[in-house]
Amino acid sequence: MKKMVSVMFIFLLLLVLPCWAQKPSKKSKEINLLDFKVIRNCMHNMTDIHWDEYVNYLTGKRVNWTGWILDIKEQMWGGYKILIDMDPPGSISVQDVYIENQPKEIVMKFHKNEKVRFSGDIKSVLKVLGSCAVTLENAEIKPAEK
Repeated sequence: MKKMVSVMFIFLLLLVLPCWAQKPSKKSKEINLLDFKVIRNCMHNMTDIHWDEYVNYLTGKRVNWTGWILDIKEQMWGGYKILIDMDPPGSISVQDVYIENQPKEIVMKFHKNEKVRFSGDIKSVLKVLGSCAVTLENAEIKPAEK
């Protein structure tokens, strides 16, 4: 089992290396396969079959990211969906991350373009409008430290 996990990790690393657009810092030579920028770069540079394998790898993984509130929408069957842009306000971009089924008392604390830190388990990753749309479940969100 350990050998299979090691082989799978090496396979995924080989898939991701060609799409790594930024050089790792001198402090860290490690590529974070769960970094949003890496995921978006991979989406642009992988074939569909490689992308599908990468998405399978990502599904269920826990992430801890920072982004900006783009909007909050009421869901048809109750609760609220938070739309987060991973690019700073003023960038030409779309919402990248969705956190669904949030109670009103949580979402009312946030404002448009507010910087937030959030974590959650990746439920899905889809190609949408030239970017990837990541939906999180079991999510927690709070204002980013200033």
